[in-house]
Amino acid sequence: MNPQVSVVIAAYNVQACLARTVESVLTQDLQNFEIVIVDDGSSDSTVAVAQKMALRDSRIRVFALPRNQGPSAARNRGLAEARGDWIAILDADDVFLPNRLGHLLELAARRGADMVADDLVLYDLGADQHLPPAFGWTQEQALTLDMLLSSDASLETYPLGWVQPIWRRDFLRRNGLQYPVQYRYMEDFFLLASALLCGATVWLSPRAQYVYTMRFGPISKQASRFSATQPSLHDSSASVQELVSRYRSALLPHQVRVLRSLQRRLSTCKAMHDAIHVRRERGLFHALMMLRRHPAAAWRLAVEKVKGVAAASWRQR
Repeated sequence: MNPQVSVVIAAYNVQACLARTVESVLTQDLQNFEIVIVDDGSSDSTVAVAQKMALRDSRIRVFALPRNQGPSAARNRGLAEARGDWIAILDADDVFLPNRLGHLLELAARRGADMVADDLVLYDLGADQHLPPAFGWTQEQALTLDMLLSSDASLETYPLGWVQPIWRRDFLRRNGLQYPVQYRYMEDFFLLASALLCGATVWLSPRAQYVYTMRFGPISKQASRFSATQPSLHDSSASVQELVSRYRSALLPHQVRVLRSLQRRLSTCKAMHDAIHVRRERGLFHALMMLRRHPAAAWRLAVEKVKGVAAASWRQR
């Protein structure tokens, strides 16, 4: 008999925290699950830690990729191996609070959802401190594509792409959906947007029962030693472009405009970062030559420079 839920954990160099993550699943109120751990070419003892836990509990299955391929490839292997009716994604440095699986599956059944998720308890690893929930929802709500685009396109608030989904396995397979292996950043947003464009019914719970380890702690001012995520403006821009190209006929005109605007902003930010790097490595002339092809980035850099000079002048008064 297949388990009700397959919890998929993509693991990379997390020997020090993997046991804590797995334990948060083992102590769930709902016990009809399996845990699928996919090692993404770790160079530490992650596989050995996972295999040791699997010897103690037959519900844990361990798979290993021959080399590091990124979170999308590891998760896709987990999706392929999953046997449960539902697939819960759990990052290897995060944890579930005790009643998460039971609560979200009850919500899914009641709402007829293809995907469910909840608010996030943000966690600063360096300070070992929980922060207020990421979104602060006050009631259950259906997630729409407009809500997702509005959140992730703002670049100023916590993106809804951060939510950690529990997917109906049949929906993913019926629509041929999986994580985009060509991107190592913003891959969650891409899959979630793709699912909504394929007609997914998605519901969000106001309960915060997923503890999300932040890549950079706002209290400790320290990067998490377990996070392998490297922000990539190139991947972000390319994933947005691919969404528009792949789902152009399903997108409404205003949604295309939002995505195009986001892509332009991401491209501008990338050009700015590239110019700063070129100036540091090759000098001002080469940076200026690069910026000739990106006038929006040149303007943004000029504005930031003026703001910096003005701020410095004000501090000297």
